[in-house]
Amino acid sequence: MAGLGGLSGLGGLGGLGDGGGIAAGAHLSVRKEIALGPVVNRKVETWQGPFDELLTKAKAYDIGAYVEDADLPDGGSDTQGGAYGYAFVADVKLSRENGNVGRLVVTYAQNRHLVLVSIDNTEVQRPIKTWRADDAVDPPDLAQVREWEAKKDTNYSAYANFTGLSGNTKKLAEMIFNGIENYSVYVPVVTLTGTTFSFPRTDLVRIGGAYAEPKFPYPWPLAHGLTQADITQDLKKSNNEDYTWVLASSRTTPNADGTYQWVIQYQACDSVEEVLFA
Repeated sequence: MAGLGGLSGLGGLGGLGDGGGIAAGAHLSVRKEIALGPVVNRKVETWQGPFDELLTKAKAYDIGAYVEDADLPDGGSDTQGGAYGYAFVADVKLSRENGNVGRLVVTYAQNRHLVLVSIDNTEVQRPIKTWRADDAVDPPDLAQVREWEAKKDTNYSAYANFTGLSGNTKKLAEMIFNGIENYSVYVPVVTLTGTTFSFPRTDLVRIGGAYAEPKFPYPWPLAHGLTQADITQDLKKSNNEDYTWVLASSRTTPNADGTYQWVIQYQACDSVEEVLFA
């Protein structure tokens, strides 16, 4: 990390430099505070001196502009990976204090290239005739169910007594007989959240698209040391087969510091049609 070598703590960082490339005047003093966070790094410069000088200085800043700042880690483009994004000017505030004394507070921010992962389960309604279709031991015989259904008009006694049916085939017929049209299953939903400086490349995602695994569009690492394998290996169907992952939503929200929060959700399913036409 450029410029951070040898710092044993982040307090008392006054006098570290000239304030992001704008030279300090003879009558100006500056104090710096740096905070390295799990999502965004920030540096706050507090300048004090003649108000007129600080006013000129404040006008030279460009909110949202990239800066090369030796006090923050080296950064790069969001789309290209790397540990951090570029540092940028996030906020500039100027106030007049006693007399002609001014106070200028400049905040720089830098997003960290890291994806936060959360996993939930959601209820999905499936047609009753798909009940236990993947049962390896006793899947319902749908051909027998259709023959049983045909007896409703020709042999109601056999229909009402489920004649000739057994096991899960009989249980399925009983549910149909009692008017049950759907049943509930709970499937995993993976939410991936990243903080970007540039507006997210939403063209890289396709709502309703099918994917082999839930993956963030940028080549960023997952938080807490997780890997893609941790997600796909732990989240499988009851028969241990892999899910198909449908990209269910992509939401972009601007933050107050000029960054964007990009939240992408994938829902596990047996097929794309299960989500699109449920």
